Amino acid sequence: MNERIKVLAEQADKWSAEEYHQLFLANESPDRQKLFKEKFAELIVRECADCVDFYTSDGNGPASDVILNHFGVKE
Repeated sequence: MNERIKVLAEQADKWSAEEYHQLFLANESPDRQKLFKEKFAELIVRECADCVDFYTSDGNGPASDVILNHFGVKE
């Protein structure tokens, strides 16, 4: 797994643990796995948006290639 994806997963895990705790204290019935998945997806999308904004403004090729390369995904 790409190191950046591992970092995003760790961030999502930390956030979901904190959010789960807050919701639990508020007498809600949170689903921690759902919280994690939603946050992880959000972080990936934000990272992709940042890549596109940065790289396409410099004319470094198609945005899809930039995103795939950034996350180490082979076509």
